[in-house]
Amino acid sequence: MNKMIPALQKFYNALKHLNQFSTESSFFDNVGSIDVFLSEYRSTTLVLQTSIGGPDNPIYKKNLDNILLKDKEVIKWLNDNRVIVIHNHPFKLKKIFRVTIYDSANSVIFKQYEQNIEFDEPIGNYLEEIRNTFNEIKVPDVYFSAQYLYVDEEDSKERSVFDFIENGVVIMWQFLHAMKKDLNDESKTSNNLMREIDVMIQHIPHRWMLDALDYCYYRSTDTFERGESFTLSIPDVHIPVDFFMKEVKQLSPTDMDFYEAFIYLHSFIYIKQNHHLLSTFFLEYEDNTYQMITFSASLRTTMYRYINRVSKMVFDNDIANVYLVTEMIGYQGVDIRHLTDFLQLNYEERKPYRTVTYLTFYKVTSAGAIFPIMIDTDNLIDSLSVSAVMGKIKTTEQPRQVSIMMTPIVDSFKKRRST
Repeated sequence: MNKMIPALQKFYNALKHLNQFSTESSFFDNVGSIDVFLSEYRSTTLVLQTSIGGPDNPIYKKNLDNILLKDKEVIKWLNDNRVIVIHNHPFKLKKIFRVTIYDSANSVIFKQYEQNIEFDEPIGNYLEEIRNTFNEIKVPDVYFSAQYLYVDEEDSKERSVFDFIENGVVIMWQFLHAMKKDLNDESKTSNNLMREIDVMIQHIPHRWMLDALDYCYYRSTDTFERGESFTLSIPDVHIPVDFFMKEVKQLSPTDMDFYEAFIYLHSFIYIKQNHHLLSTFFLEYEDNTYQMITFSASLRTTMYRYINRVSKMVFDNDIANVYLVTEMIGYQGVDIRHLTDFLQLNYEERKPYRTVTYLTFYKVTSAGAIFPIMIDTDNLIDSLSVSAVMGKIKTTEQPRQVSIMMTPIVDSFKKRRST
């Protein structure tokens, strides 16, 4: 048998069972999915060792050190739990139902409920309790997310199991691609298996995106609105900045820095898509690569949740700069005599009063400086207008130290510098 086929089949099996994990599934099914995933994941390298003559194969050792073992904490977690589910007991899954309230600058865990294989409560029961509590809050609207967090019942830190699993999936995927290339394996079956795996990787949703329901509570009507969101599912891989700059260079020969190229490209996309654009983060890493997170949302709650997630990524990784593009609306000329009444309206009630829409860009540096750029979308008409707008903006002007919405990211950079 071809050397790569057994390992690819094992990894395929691991991904297949991981895909069966679902918020809608029972604890019994989800525990089973994790158990099989952990077993098949570890078996991927074991069967590969057998195929290539043992763990001392120089190609195997090189890729093991350079790729698979780079994140030792992730690999240790996966291996330790594989031993537990094989030899001791099924994975002890705990589901935490966490309600987080957001405002423009902060997030606060408002309520938390715990469930396990012996106790599982429908979400509707919790939402009714939350509604009764929100009646007492004296603001026009409350932005909150109701999120499931899956943890190991024996983990006192309550770390999401998918923070380990998803990272493990990506590095195993990269490892197998490197092994396949170095072993010069281009057999039909191996290629077919790898193509299937590539598709599965690209369609595995990140659990922090999938397992959250975003809501807004409107006090004037005592009702919830549930948000609709879409995330462009992309593997957690880093793309060279130089590759991005070359792509933008094909659209415009003008010399640009990374932020200017980010603004130019998304302004160009905005007009090509008839004044529509998904909100997008670019996370620029210190090794001159970047990662993209793209999403749409019907509620501001989703934007706040993504900002807070990115802030966690900033603290945990070597991120040099964070870039964001999104749409914002403005209310120019609101009568000052009616300002108090206007501020008592919830966001949906204020929308009809908007007078301008901005395509808004932010750059947040590791030093905590914020460089905002706001472009009146009425000025974005065609490709020539994009060039005209680019000629007027100055991305290196004095940074603004306060931009409330980006506060969690600024704070994460600050915490990272102090550790």
